[in-house]
Amino acid sequence: MFLHILLFIFMLCYYLISKGNIKLFLFFVLIYSFGLSFEMVNEYFFSLTPTVHFNSIILLYVALCNILIFTLYYKLSKNGIWGCAIYAAAITAISAIKISIPLNPIILYYKYNLFILPQTNSPLLNLYVINLLPALFFCCDFKKIMLVILCYLAMILPCRMLISDKIPKSNIAVIQVGLYYKNGGTPERFYNDMAKFIKENSVDLIVFSENVYFGYKNEVIKKNTDDLLLKIKTDSTLKQKAFLFNFFGYKKFNNVISMFLHVDNSQLHQKTALIPFIEKRGVFNAPEKLSSEYLNIDKKIKNNNTFKLHGLSYRIYICYEALFPEKYVHNGVVITQSDYIRLNNGRGYKTTLVNGSLLAKFSVAPNTKLINVQNYGGTIVFNNDWEIDWDIYNKSKKEHFFVVTL
Repeated sequence: MFLHILLFIFMLCYYLISKGNIKLFLFFVLIYSFGLSFEMVNEYFFSLTPTVHFNSIILLYVALCNILIFTLYYKLSKNGIWGCAIYAAAITAISAIKISIPLNPIILYYKYNLFILPQTNSPLLNLYVINLLPALFFCCDFKKIMLVILCYLAMILPCRMLISDKIPKSNIAVIQVGLYYKNGGTPERFYNDMAKFIKENSVDLIVFSENVYFGYKNEVIKKNTDDLLLKIKTDSTLKQKAFLFNFFGYKKFNNVISMFLHVDNSQLHQKTALIPFIEKRGVFNAPEKLSSEYLNIDKKIKNNNTFKLHGLSYRIYICYEALFPEKYVHNGVVITQSDYIRLNNGRGYKTTLVNGSLLAKFSVAPNTKLINVQNYGGTIVFNNDWEIDWDIYNKSKKEHFFVVTL
């Protein structure tokens, strides 16, 4: 019900700004921004218990973005359909160049797998369409709107018929590093516990969550990382397995790094989008020392976020970067290595996990399987039809190591 109310206010904002009713528009756009912020991050944004908590920075950011977006619509919609087309292209470009994640509530309706929603093999095109359609309702006459809708419906069926879910069977071991330590694990026992689990289960790929327990950001985790890699390479069983590690800094690179390792072959992928003022020092990317609390994107790294294993193709994303729409979908399995734990501030955290994973599926895996591996439990697996495997989710809340069968 809350999502439906949110969509209604979203459309009301379009109506009010199209009529030039600025005062009412500002009132409702603030309500809409508050509601959208709460829907996405719940108690991390606002809560009344156990004490009152309100994150004004989130509201300010979302409200300013929405005001700018609707103001752009007000200016361009005066030019009719072509103005709306330019408007939709402009706000889609904002997400394409990773300035802001998409702020369109229609994305959240994908969890219902509604037939009318665009689901082409281009996430950017899907975003463009759901940005365009609401804009048209209040700038065109009824006949033109119906013509656009009919053209749109004629394009959906053939696009959706291209979807295929025929992929080879694969067993993936999920290693939720943070939950392992939360459940009482220690650095000394980590390798033995992990190796025992892998040897007891027939798995093709071992995937680590995004974490701060392995990497090169300080000497302690550097030693743990070097020891882990050495033990794997000297273990006759494990060295034949494929690993997808996640490191908090690696070698001289001051960024979160995914490393795919299979036998003696390895490839690196760095996080290509960092959260301003949290993961990076400001809005723009700037060099930082490896010892810094902040990260930076290193232009010298040759990114490679796809790999093949036993006839199955994979693509990797790291947490925040998976929220920005790609030009085209990957034909295989998409894995995101994530850590949403800082957003856990109450019972609504489950909704945050679902909505974050939903946005990731919309952005990078609309027509394929998505595994959003969490660090402290709450791993979510989406199938092609936007359905969540709740058995895996519930298991991941308790078990730090488990197997996902695709």
